[in-house]
Amino acid sequence: MNTILGVSPRKVVEPTSSTEAAEALRSFAADKLAVVVVGGGTDLDLGKPPSRLDVVLRTQGMARIIDHAPADQIVVAESGITLAELQRHLGAHGQRLALDPPLPDLGDQVVGVAVGTATVPTW
Repeated sequence: MNTILGVSPRKVVEPTSSTEAAEALRSFAADKLAVVVVGGGTDLDLGKPPSRLDVVLRTQGMARIIDHAPADQIVVAESGITLAELQRHLGAHGQRLALDPPLPDLGDQVVGVAVGTATVPTW
C-alpha cells in the first residue's frame, strides 16, 4: 500500500541499501520533492493526510542484520527489518530487543519506525 490517507505519490522507490536510500533522498531534496518514508505500512491510516506527496520511500528492502556481537550485546540492523525478525534472531542467542513498541502484535512493524517514533522519558 502506497496511498497515504487517500493521497497517492507520483513515485515509489524501494532502496535495498542505506547508500541507495541516501542517494535517492539527496536527489529528492535537490528537486524539492515531498517524501514520506514507509516501513511496514502499519499506521498509514492515522493522522492528517499529507498536503503534498511526491515520493514514497519504502524501507522493506533494507532488512538485513549487518552485525551482531552477542558477547557484547550489540546488534546493527537496517531500518526495514521487522521487530519480529530481529527478536527471532536475538532470541536464538538468548537475547532480546528491550523495546516496548506501541503495537507489539503487528508482525510487520519495522525497527526504523519503532525507534523513530519511540518516546523518551523526561525524568
